[in-house]
Amino acid sequence: MNKTKLLLTACLLIGCSKSTQAETFSLDLIPVEEYQQQFNERESEGGQLFCKNSPNEKIQFNNCSKFQQLRSQGCYGATTYEIAVEINYVDVCAQIDLMKKAHSFDQQYFQLDSPHWWKQLPAQIIPMRGGIYSEESWDNETRKPSQLTKDKLLEELEFQKIAVDNQSVELILSATAADCGVINDTFTLSAILLSDFDQDGIAELLIKGDRRNVSQDCQLGTGNIIGGSSTIVLKKSGADENISVIATL
Repeated sequence: MNKTKLLLTACLLIGCSKSTQAETFSLDLIPVEEYQQQFNERESEGGQLFCKNSPNEKIQFNNCSKFQQLRSQGCYGATTYEIAVEINYVDVCAQIDLMKKAHSFDQQYFQLDSPHWWKQLPAQIIPMRGGIYSEESWDNETRKPSQLTKDKLLEELEFQKIAVDNQSVELILSATAADCGVINDTFTLSAILLSDFDQDGIAELLIKGDRRNVSQDCQLGTGNIIGGSSTIVLKKSGADENISVIATL
């Protein structure tokens, strides 16, 4: 007896729900409190900045207030590790400030019960690629996204490959053949949470976008380049309204 006949027999004997007959799609969003806690913990980890006018030169910080005070005084990360911590901490503090605005909501209009939920998002959410080291390349890269994505939705763009799961979408924007193998310009979009950030009673969707070159063949430094990433707040004011970007971190 094949699998279909077995399922039909089981349905006759015990009954089958609609969810058994057809799988439903649901995004794995996280609670606002859980997201907030992640950044509160990262804030407490702190770090240190070099302050040339201070007797101790390197001063510790473990909260955003102290960090921002030190930076306003011209202090900065002096080593590669400290620079990385400083850059990361800027994002941590921005996320904490954003989540202070998070409120419960009465209504939400995003269609999040379909694997096609991402298609109506504005294409402008695709960040600039990484690995840009010259002014000319920078100018070219800042022009390209606006030309390719201006006034378009993601569903209007052509992708080399699309992979969807219950939290993220992986879109290969282009594939380039190199001496070492194939390099994929990859954009990953993850839905994080729903919350009302502008206190109008309607939920906004917080997503994360990450773009990088990925290769199964080429080694780090050639095919796998750390790219651009961003946290984006999207607004949809009504069932028939377009989705817009209201904040980007």
